[in-house]
Amino acid sequence: MQIGIILPQNEIGDDPGAIRDFSAAAEDEGFKHIVAFDHVVGRDDYASQPFHEPFVLFGFIAACTRTIELTTGIIIAPQRQTALMAKQAAEVDMLSGGRLRLGLGVGWNALEYEALGEDFHTRGKRLDAQIPLMQRLWTERRVTGELGRERFDDVGLNPPALRSIPIWLGGKGPAAVRRAVDHGSGLILSGTGDPDAAGTFAEVRDRLNAAADAAGRPREELGIEVWLGTKEGDPDSWRAAVESWAALGATHLSVQTYADAPITPAEHIERIALIADAISASR
Repeated sequence: MQIGIILPQNEIGDDPGAIRDFSAAAEDEGFKHIVAFDHVVGRDDYASQPFHEPFVLFGFIAACTRTIELTTGIIIAPQRQTALMAKQAAEVDMLSGGRLRLGLGVGWNALEYEALGEDFHTRGKRLDAQIPLMQRLWTERRVTGELGRERFDDVGLNPPALRSIPIWLGGKGPAAVRRAVDHGSGLILSGTGDPDAAGTFAEVRDRLNAAADAAGRPREELGIEVWLGTKEGDPDSWRAAVESWAALGATHLSVQTYADAPITPAEHIERIALIADAISASR
């Protein structure tokens, strides 16, 4: 199981040095990926808390690190322009030497869709069309097609993408499973802190495997990522949780550094080593 860490965007602040030091410390401690979230605007809700823009953020982190994978968890794709999103992802992947893993989802905040000029109510249908279109833009020199108001008349990205960037889908419902099997490389399950998280995971895992079998895709081509909070418990319980998720079949796990009360960026960086020591036997 690949173990990464979640950038504490709500508390890391706007000091580039803190972001650099957090990312470098995560890499130095052996974490394999770093996760960032996406919200453009919000109003008196979770989306109104501090969020760095993931593509810009990862362009910066790419220059501060050498090997750690850069994972979006998730980009709210349907509220964004498809060609621009494909271009930004390709640029981050190029600048990082092929280290981007692109998590995508539909989101929940209608205000963002309104602010960005897209239809909140058709976001699932739009994502279904965006994914294969982006994959074409990454792998073909010239693309012709259309998606709503977006028109592609024999156009391409320049510089070209290094590769077809791996796409993971956020969510656990039937649509997320279908998209992962049809076009993706895995699922990102963020809500793994509920009392029956293991049961929920097993149910999603079985549905993903069944869908892969029906589509003729090898099960090992599709991963499942879970998130682990460290506000509760102690290092022994964190280690046990990591081992439990691995036994259930999680292929990726991302750890949060949040404590039971808000902490400073420096304290988040200190917790990286504490968490790494706790789970080192599980990596």
